[in-house]
Amino acid sequence: MPGLYNEHVMEIFQNPKNVGLLRNANGVGVSEDVKGGEIVKVYIKVENNVITDSKFKTFGGVTAIVASSIATELIKERTLEDALLLSQDDILQIIGKLTEDKIKSISLVVNAVKLAVEDYKEKLEKEAKRLEKLNQAK
Repeated sequence: MPGLYNEHVMEIFQNPKNVGLLRNANGVGVSEDVKGGEIVKVYIKVENNVITDSKFKTFGGVTAIVASSIATELIKERTLEDALLLSQDDILQIIGKLTEDKIKSISLVVNAVKLAVEDYKEKLEKEAKRLEKLNQAK
C-alpha cells in the first residue's frame, strides 16, 4: 500500500470521525457494492432543514472509511439541499488523486448521503400526510 494513500488520508483512516450508530437519526441511507463487498450506512439528524449530526458505519476498505468520515464532516451544519450537492470531487479534493477502482468507494458514500436525505424527506412527507388526515377527521 505504500504510495497509494498520502499521510493525511492515513491519519483519517486511523482516526475516522463520526463512526457508529446515531441513535436519534431521522434519516438513514445505505449504499452497497455487492461485487466489491463494501457497505456504507450514513445516519443524519435533521432539525429545521439543517443536518445537525451525522455518523456512519462502513464495511469496506481505506477509501470507503476515509470518504465516509470526510462526508459526514462535510454535511454537518449544512442544509439538506447543500448536502444533496455533495460530490465525489468534494471528497477527492481532500483525499487526493485515486485510481478508478478506489473512486467507486467514494461514489458509494455520496450515494448513501443522498439516500439518507431522501429517507428523511420521505418520513417528513408521511408525517405531514398523517397529520393532515388527523386534522381532516376532526
